[in-house]
Amino acid sequence: ERERRKEEEQRLWACEEDKLQKEIEEVEKENSAKQKELLKAHEELNKRIYEHDKPSNHRPDLTIKAIHDAEEVLEIAKLHSDEARQRLQQASLKLRAKRSQFQDLDQEGGQEDPRADVVIALRELDDVLMKDVGNKIADSGKWPLIIDTSRQAKVFLQYRDTNFLNSCNPNHMAPETIRLAVLGAVRYGKFVVIDLMDVEDMWSAVETKFKGVQTGLLDSIVTKGLLKDEKYLSLVRPSDGEEYSRNQLLSARTHEFGLVVLTGLANPNPGLLEMFYVIRVQPTDPGTSF
Repeated sequence: ERERRKEEEQRLWACEEDKLQKEIEEVEKENSAKQKELLKAHEELNKRIYEHDKPSNHRPDLTIKAIHDAEEVLEIAKLHSDEARQRLQQASLKLRAKRSQFQDLDQEGGQEDPRADVVIALRELDDVLMKDVGNKIADSGKWPLIIDTSRQAKVFLQYRDTNFLNSCNPNHMAPETIRLAVLGAVRYGKFVVIDLMDVEDMWSAVETKFKGVQTGLLDSIVTKGLLKDEKYLSLVRPSDGEEYSRNQLLSARTHEFGLVVLTGLANPNPGLLEMFYVIRVQPTDPGTSF
């Protein structure tokens, strides 16, 4: 009876997923068209500006009007582009929510998968992690842990503006490297990424390395205590110069600071699963792009 019910649930999910994927494809087409319109509007404005700036322009009154008209068209194109992008993000968010519901049912039926707050495709990582569409991560009050056995998320994060620390690289785990990675991420409002690789119990080793910078540092990052009452200033050294002075550590940027933990283990330590908002990346074809 359980197997029959499970097969029925899988069939229903396959139908639902197919329906949602088709919806996303339609919205993607619309979004692509709006992005092309936006590009065309930018090109048209630049063309009108170029014509206005030409030495041979004897009617600046006409070219100024043409620039103003092109600017209005561009503003409308930007609005339509933003609306289309938001519709695409919401459609993708709907698919992820439905996928998570199915994963929950699958686990209740005895499927042995690590707990995850959300299960995503690699191409969804930008929306889920970098943009936090739907505010799922923010609402959880936790930093994200990414479970990715394919290790493609590592490449994604390395090519973003992050301070990346490989826990198995001695140079990355040097006290001064850790200090500057954390302080720099606070200063410029970036992610610190800690890659635990595919090594068991690597978290405790990372804790020890961070302790070499400051006792309790890693815990204060995880609990977000480092961001309260300017506690991050304790990481500043006189040799850091004006770049890291109190006046340069602006709250508008420090509030953008974030921690991302990455693991290549399919079943990481249960303690990590409780500590973080868990994002599990589904294995994909190695040729899949971001």
